[in-house]
Amino acid sequence: MTTWRDWACIVAAAAVLAGCNMSAVQTSSGSDYLARTPAIGLPPAAAGEATTNLNEAVRRAADVEPTLQFPTKICLARIERFGLTEPPPDELAQWEQLSEKLGPSVGEFAVLNPLVASLAATTYTHPANEAPLARMVADIRLGAAREHCDTAFIYEPSATGKTSNTPLQLLDLTIVGYFIVPSTGVQADGTVQALLVDVRSGYPYAQLTGQSHNETFTTGNTRGNAMVSHEDIARLSAVADLIKKIPDTISTLRTRLSDRKSSEK
Repeated sequence: MTTWRDWACIVAAAAVLAGCNMSAVQTSSGSDYLARTPAIGLPPAAAGEATTNLNEAVRRAADVEPTLQFPTKICLARIERFGLTEPPPDELAQWEQLSEKLGPSVGEFAVLNPLVASLAATTYTHPANEAPLARMVADIRLGAAREHCDTAFIYEPSATGKTSNTPLQLLDLTIVGYFIVPSTGVQADGTVQALLVDVRSGYPYAQLTGQSHNETFTTGNTRGNAMVSHEDIARLSAVADLIKKIPDTISTLRTRLSDRKSSEK
């Protein structure tokens, strides 16, 4: 059984991989993986109990199987720096377009409402020493289950910006130049990390990333607004870059799951 600790490790690993701009699909069997190596270390701990035996913890993390079937209900779980949040309208429009493109054979998307996740979490007692990331992942899993979703698509967009001076900066010293001369360069980079996981077991089916970069020139008096505007553009462009990769990712996932099912017959 996958514990909240396993979920935290899964999401943390996805964040590391996303920073390397990697995309991956997984359909391997946990039992096949464990069968390749004899059991090592102490006897398994009782189900549901925490363990200090690393070998046992590794065995538990690996002991999970891909059970996804299409069509499926996918729960969109958007993360920001302060926790779970609903997708803003500009991102939601892109998700709606993707849903129409994928069609009913893939399934349907549902947005994870943070309030629904909080209400569902009242049925679960979080461990006293639970890390914030583990608590958030547990709430996502519980909220997605409350909405009867099969999978959760957890994604976290972010954007950073910076300004630089152009050779025209000296004209900022004049009143007219400060307002009309494009003396400041504005750059913004957007990234988004994403992970498709099984709500019931925690199995990670896919890891994806999206990236974007944009830059412009602005006047000295508007550099602040330009920074905010271009960070928003970078964020939205990174989400668009992520979304355009999803159809191929799902196609690969469906093919591998189908081949796996055929080989088991």
